[in-house]
Amino acid sequence: MFSLETVNRAEDVDPAELEATGSPSLRTAVAVAARHGNDAVGAYYAALGQRTFDVAPPTDQPVAIKESLEEIGLDPAIYDEALADPETWTAVVASTEHVAGRIGKLGVPTIALDGEDGPMIFGPVVSELPSDDESVELWQHTAWLLRNDNFWELKRSNRRPPDLALTRWYREQRAARAAAEASTDKA
Repeated sequence: MFSLETVNRAEDVDPAELEATGSPSLRTAVAVAARHGNDAVGAYYAALGQRTFDVAPPTDQPVAIKESLEEIGLDPAIYDEALADPETWTAVVASTEHVAGRIGKLGVPTIALDGEDGPMIFGPVVSELPSDDESVELWQHTAWLLRNDNFWELKRSNRRPPDLALTRWYREQRAARAAAEASTDKA
């Protein structure tokens, strides 16, 4: 687990003191893993990713989380139980601090092989959702790079923004606000 809320906090703030409802999707993932294992977490994130990035406007996060749990055959009450259990937040903070201590505060996606003690990397970041076959190939190349101790870094400029329903919707919203502001400035 890697919480941007935790790594981006002010230096003088103890992560345990952050809002108790922080990172609800991560806290739910902790509960799912504890009850149903990592395969269930993968299914949960796949369902949640579709509800988060493949729709516009964005879905209310608690609704998206509960619908994702239900879609994969789990009880949606896991969400409420996870947020009511302070140990889920403790687990997210501990995981985040462990990962950040090993590779820094790079952000998401941060991928770790062999659990949080294996090789780690920030990325890969892609603009378009690859096909299943392309995803497998991308994963194989990424895993190879992670396991190669001689590999240090690979980076290039952003050539195009992500092509997801959510990012297109946000771009449209920004353009509409800019047009409205321009219209107001002319009046």
